[in-house]
Amino acid sequence: MVGFKTFWITLFTLLFLGACVPQTKQSKCDADEAFNAQLRTCVPVVPGPTEFINIINPSPSSTLSRFVNDNSSQIDFQIGISNPYGLPYTVTWERLYNGVTYSITPDTATSYSVFPVVLSSGVQVGIHVISVKLKDASNNIVDTHNFEVLIGSTPTPYINTFSPTDNVVSLTPVSPVQPFTTSIKNNNSVVTTFRTEWRVYKNGVEQVAYAFNQPFVSVVPTATHTSTYNLFNPAAIGIGDYTVRAKLVNTVTTEIADEQQWLVSVAHPRLSKITGRDLREGSPGLTFTTVTRAYNGVSYNSNNTYNFMPITETVPALAAQQSDFCVTVADDNGAYPTGAGVRVNWYLDGVTLVGTAVTLGDSTVCLADIATPASIMFNNVNPFDTTTHSITARAFDITAGNTEYTYTSVDMDAAIAGPISWPVTVVPQNNKPTVEFPTSGVTGITCGVASGNAKTCSVVQDAVFTVGVKS
Repeated sequence: MVGFKTFWITLFTLLFLGACVPQTKQSKCDADEAFNAQLRTCVPVVPGPTEFINIINPSPSSTLSRFVNDNSSQIDFQIGISNPYGLPYTVTWERLYNGVTYSITPDTATSYSVFPVVLSSGVQVGIHVISVKLKDASNNIVDTHNFEVLIGSTPTPYINTFSPTDNVVSLTPVSPVQPFTTSIKNNNSVVTTFRTEWRVYKNGVEQVAYAFNQPFVSVVPTATHTSTYNLFNPAAIGIGDYTVRAKLVNTVTTEIADEQQWLVSVAHPRLSKITGRDLREGSPGLTFTTVTRAYNGVSYNSNNTYNFMPITETVPALAAQQSDFCVTVADDNGAYPTGAGVRVNWYLDGVTLVGTAVTLGDSTVCLADIATPASIMFNNVNPFDTTTHSITARAFDITAGNTEYTYTSVDMDAAIAGPISWPVTVVPQNNKPTVEFPTSGVTGITCGVASGNAKTCSVVQDAVFTVGVKS
């Protein structure tokens, strides 16, 4: 028994000690995986990790103009790196000039600052390309970005900042006068013959009435000054797409030292439009295409338990079951400070105006609520024929000069794109019954000549005769 007991103690001790031995933890991801710090695990990357390393937010975003011996206007180049998986990478900076590549030592991996005089070595005039290359761990280039600097041979003034800062400006006809401003650095240059020329173009054609020339406010070589243009009045210039240009021009040599452009759109905001329609208010189950039955020559408010009633209704019906001809409108005032609203017109057969509603905001309006009911009436060419007619609703944006929205198939559905029209079948009225005496073959009755719808007849007492009734 002692030996057996000793055996189990020894076995238990070995198992206990084995449980305490540190386990090896695998932390290396496979070639097609990357470590996700939030999940603390390897995640698959398809098609490959380097596809997710990118250069982002480069600054400046456009070509810069400087002069060859400028030692006061430092240029700051910056980039951002998108690297969601924390993969290793390197960044190299180079300068390309006249087909020759020069190495660059940046301030940091993502920034490089330099004065133009240093960049050009004081003599290199022309385009300098600052090329940034992003490489993965295998030294493969996965992304690049090029900055451009135009180095001029002599110092010239340049536009330092401008307003609006966005080159694309959207206005409406009721927007106030839009000012455009440039901050100009004289840049240690001789500017006594320079001026700022403001020009406005529409579809490439200069709008001469809006030209404005402003001499430099300061001709001190080191000065920074402002030029402002206040002639762009949307209400006066009208709807359209324009280009506003500010040019720094040497009036002697006609040289353009620098230029800033804005693309300006003057347009109405989204027009008011019809967004929905119902034949009868509060009855969504009644389909839009349901035909309405009306009686020839009978107005909407006459015989309203029969007249202008959806053909799906059993007549006589309640007057409340008449067709209402309702539309829901969206009053899109857009950028206008106050909107005059939307006007909805209803027409018989798309021609005869029978009702108008003006509403502010989004709402539902019905012909039955706003029109003079007596004006809603159809008259067939032949009163004894059954004829198809329509009632049409059209919406107009009052602020936009009563402009009608141009509908497309996506506004409501592919089958109905445009002003809303409801089908109306106009049927003859029931004629009043008439009584008619026979004119021949009957004894004991004598009739005189008819006068209009009346005829006088004499009947012998107790004679049997027949009366015909015509409906």
